[in-house]
Amino acid sequence: MISPQDDFKVVIRQNYRDDHVLRGLRPTNVQAFDQTLEYRLIDLSNTMPGGSEFRFFDTRTVLSRANYIDRIDRLADRNVAYVQVDRSRNQGPYIQSDDFNGQFVIDHRETGNGATGADYIETVFTLKIPEVQGWDVYVNGAFTFWQLNDRNRMTYDALLGAYRASILLKQGVYNYDYIGQTTATPSKVDEHFIEGSFSSTENDYEIFVYHRPPASRADQLVAYRKIGVNKRK
Repeated sequence: MISPQDDFKVVIRQNYRDDHVLRGLRPTNVQAFDQTLEYRLIDLSNTMPGGSEFRFFDTRTVLSRANYIDRIDRLADRNVAYVQVDRSRNQGPYIQSDDFNGQFVIDHRETGNGATGADYIETVFTLKIPEVQGWDVYVNGAFTFWQLNDRNRMTYDALLGAYRASILLKQGVYNYDYIGQTTATPSKVDEHFIEGSFSSTENDYEIFVYHRPPASRADQLVAYRKIGVNKRK
């Protein structure tokens, strides 16, 4: 390598999320004889907030209420599932719970075959917090591809004193949380003013190492590793 600190690029991604990525990391030490690049925690540039464990709910059946479902309305033209009312978690202690880091599983309890047996359900989310001026609040998770748009934007209901959103989802088990985005330009995204952030949170991290050979016009992926932090099983 002519210039190892420039020839390699290291990218860190948290929980398979393209919106939680660290790029542009520079090695703090180059050991040329040992062929080693060191990335130390000197300026904390290679760290990111731990966040909180994801909330979850289960809609694999409409015949009874499953985990974290308040009620199910079986209407003539559709089923409507109301997720239990959520509240802010940015204050108080860390609460340990098992999740799958924002992902979801399509499934149908009666048939065990979510691919063909699962139906679409209108899923209603309710977040009981005071209205936050200058911010939009979204339901967030892999089922939205971690994107913030009209599909998962919540609306404040003054009569309920809560934010509410209705999203059409297939039956299954879902992880989710709530995220805020300022309405100003440029906008700012904050996932922690509602959910909080804790160093004890279990997360998965992927490390990608890219190399661009001399005279090449593209980076090549030369190494990959997945690391679990705070794994309990």
